[in-house]
Amino acid sequence: MNPRYQVFVSSTFRDLIAERQAALDAILELGHFPAGMEVFPAANATPWALIEAIITESDYYILIVGGMYGRTDEAGVSYTEREYDLACAKGVPVLAFLHKDPGAIPAGLSEMSPESRMRLEAFRKKVEIHHCKYWLSADALKAQVVVSLTHEMRVNPRLGWIRSDEQDSRETLRKLAMLLEENTQLQEQIAGLRDALGQRKAPGEGLASGDDVFSIHAKSKDGVSYSAELSWDSIFLAVAPNLMSECEDWVIQVGL
Repeated sequence: MNPRYQVFVSSTFRDLIAERQAALDAILELGHFPAGMEVFPAANATPWALIEAIITESDYYILIVGGMYGRTDEAGVSYTEREYDLACAKGVPVLAFLHKDPGAIPAGLSEMSPESRMRLEAFRKKVEIHHCKYWLSADALKAQVVVSLTHEMRVNPRLGWIRSDEQDSRETLRKLAMLLEENTQLQEQIAGLRDALGQRKAPGEGLASGDDVFSIHAKSKDGVSYSAELSWDSIFLAVAPNLMSECEDWVIQVGL
């Protein structure tokens, strides 16, 4: 089975149209599903609620950072950074691609205010905790996305999506795994029972014998009581000759 993955593409928009398209093309050429603002459906949900739902159900998250920090919310945090923070919080694997030379980006595609430039630089440093790739052109970015995404899918496979006609096979494998686990547990229980039975005493084991002493208490016909302590070996020697052939009880008693 070859699952198809949903990959969320996050970046500022108007300054990175060509780069976003390059990333989308790379994802599609690999046979997977891109997700981003280009493919958001019309919905009654608020934009952030929709973004949050799509990132949460995505298998991988691609971040592209150019020269713009982007539109910010009431707290002054860009929506691109909020998307990144959400992906990290949800445990979605992050693949980050940063412009290699932000100073060379044309003025129209870069932040002009010192405050926005500072926020962009702080965001870049925050993202660089990941193993980032650096790009200078849309074509170079596309190649890096193909290589990085292929590697990540190999070393960190996710749930993904599968065709409905492959679901039966997956369900069969799941049931087979459960049966194998149950069989292993039963085998362990059987082995435990066998060990327990093997530890049971053999017939006669633990009974008194040999030099073990046995106390005999008796009373004569005239009412005199007496007792004696004899080993089992001496008792056996006393009665054994009379056991060679059929005899009355009193004969054995006399022997003792």
